[in-house]
Amino acid sequence: MIFRKFKKLIKESRREIFLEERERGVMRSEILDFMKNHPVILLKPQSFLYIFKYSSIRYSSAFAALSLVIIFGVSSAANNALPGDVLYNVKVGVNEKVLGLLQVSDESKAQYEIKLTETRLEEIEKVSSKDNLDEKAKDDFVLLLNKSIKKVQNYSLSIENNNNPELSLKINSELEASLNAHKEILSEISKEKENEKDSSVSDNIRGLLSNVNDNISKVQKNRQGSEDNVFAKSSTDVKESAEGKLKAVENKVNEVSNFIEKNKDLMGEESYDSAKANLDLAKSTIEDGKNDLDAENYNSAFLKFQKAMRIAQETHISVKGSIDFKINVPKVKESDKVYEDDEIRSKEGEINTDQPIHSKGMW
Repeated sequence: MIFRKFKKLIKESRREIFLEERERGVMRSEILDFMKNHPVILLKPQSFLYIFKYSSIRYSSAFAALSLVIIFGVSSAANNALPGDVLYNVKVGVNEKVLGLLQVSDESKAQYEIKLTETRLEEIEKVSSKDNLDEKAKDDFVLLLNKSIKKVQNYSLSIENNNNPELSLKINSELEASLNAHKEILSEISKEKENEKDSSVSDNIRGLLSNVNDNISKVQKNRQGSEDNVFAKSSTDVKESAEGKLKAVENKVNEVSNFIEKNKDLMGEESYDSAKANLDLAKSTIEDGKNDLDAENYNSAFLKFQKAMRIAQETHISVKGSIDFKINVPKVKESDKVYEDDEIRSKEGEINTDQPIHSKGMW
């Protein structure tokens, strides 16, 4: 099955990926360098019959091996390409599609598309900071970004409909954290470009931000639907998930805390203080969840642990952005991270806990 998909991908790539002269030049240079460094050596003179008999096999095998070296070499080099680079089409049209074929479950597919979403946003930030974000690049980014986000939401909905709202919530929360953090990074880059009187780049960033904000609203709505479905489940059914989520979020907070301390000198005092405040909020939320866990309110505990995870994930990305682009880490507003208070959720008539809610999704 995967082999057939791979063959189809290769055929599509031949139609969709057109190499410019400079791109062909890169590959030509790779081939010539390989030939120079790996010359064919004959150990002793051979007869014409011997050469005729074995040369076709030897050279066809050598060509096949050489082709693999070039393909994988170019493919590897393409991984760090940005829009405008000669190998960017290989990165998006071949590398990422091949890796996508290797994902089997809905969860792994969703996680892979989240990774692609983060990759696109990081590319946008790098290109914008270098003043290379023109209108065409912006439109291309929006197309690729929306495609990955839509796939994440579709996989999340499939997981939700298979009665696993905890996993669906995890996926939606992670995507939301990434979008929120990168939105703030792009906003800071846009402000810098405005100060530099670079209006064209700033305008294109604002266009991207509008798209990101629209996607955040959709993802938040789906995340909220997943929260409702978790809250509607029997508390005992959520116990194991809540206990597992506690371990996961404590590990994540420790990871982010260590990352902040390791890079303290690269962040600036204001960013460091904001990042620490965000982690304090995450830790406080974890403690609230532990209280619910002790009281056997497992649904509420799970939601609070997931909320803390979202804060930690968003902070981690923001700190990386602060280091890469010399911008401030924004403080996470607690009101932005809470859909509904548990007291509101538990009001009579707010949620029918006897009937699970199945999210319709936004797509």
